[in-house]
Amino acid sequence: MRGLSQCTDLFDGVAPLLRARPVIDEYCRLGGDWSVLKEKTPCGVAWFHIVTRGQCIIDQVGHGPLTIKAGDILLLPRGDTNVVRSANPSNSSTAEFCVDVPNAIRLVDRSLGTEETELICGRLEFEVPDNPLLAILPALIVMGTGRNTIDRIGMLLETIVEELDQGRLAGALIATELASVLFLMLLRLHLEESPPMEGLVALLAEPVTARAIKVLMTDLTRAWTLDELACEAGTSRATLVRSFRRLSGQTPLAFANDLRLDLAKTRLTHTRDSIAAIAADVGYQSEQSFSRAIFRRFGIRPGALRTVDRGN
Repeated sequence: MRGLSQCTDLFDGVAPLLRARPVIDEYCRLGGDWSVLKEKTPCGVAWFHIVTRGQCIIDQVGHGPLTIKAGDILLLPRGDTNVVRSANPSNSSTAEFCVDVPNAIRLVDRSLGTEETELICGRLEFEVPDNPLLAILPALIVMGTGRNTIDRIGMLLETIVEELDQGRLAGALIATELASVLFLMLLRLHLEESPPMEGLVALLAEPVTARAIKVLMTDLTRAWTLDELACEAGTSRATLVRSFRRLSGQTPLAFANDLRLDLAKTRLTHTRDSIAAIAADVGYQSEQSFSRAIFRRFGIRPGALRTVDRGN
């Protein structure tokens, strides 16, 4: 198992892939029955929601409802369509949304009674939109700031809220810069606590192997040859094989096959996409061959894997 210092060193290598410019769209104070729809974003743009007071529910395509509460930071790395709504809907309220735009940020106000929710909503625009690390991150990341391990993230969040609340000169700019640091810390913490497939972070931290991984991720359905991967990585076959073996213990083509199946498993357990569609997207021409490959890798058939996950 990797130590914390080693994981942090690897993160330094992949940090450029996670650099992003946050755009705070809305600061919302909401009460009663409400919902906010966020449509699918372009490639390389993620949605985020930060709950600063109360609680609410997020509905995401392919997933069930999830309750998030004050102190939770929610990130959708691939910018999937989602709906954020009131936790306790009531048909008794007919109040309209009041919208102001101080400091270029929409202030959405629908305050009713004492049961209110406050949200910061916005987008992360990644500097490298087509990078492979985004593809292997979960479709939804939720982290709470109530734990001692992330006190600094909680302090950053409090400062962001203060800047937005006070409406002072350059408050929105300062809040945005702080949000940039907050999300880099959040993603680092996620990688430290739940690293992706074994060896992937190490491969992304080295330029030669990172180029090969990026090429693989651009076309998972292609039957890449070792010569093609070496050419795209700007190195020789022998050097590419040595680098992959040293960092992951596998040859490039064996790693590519495992990467396809790991990404397929993520889609099987986190989406409602058909098995046939997932198989085709990772390069398998039939469900039968895909099922055999999944069984060899994980010891379970695709349909059973999906059933087990939904039963947990």
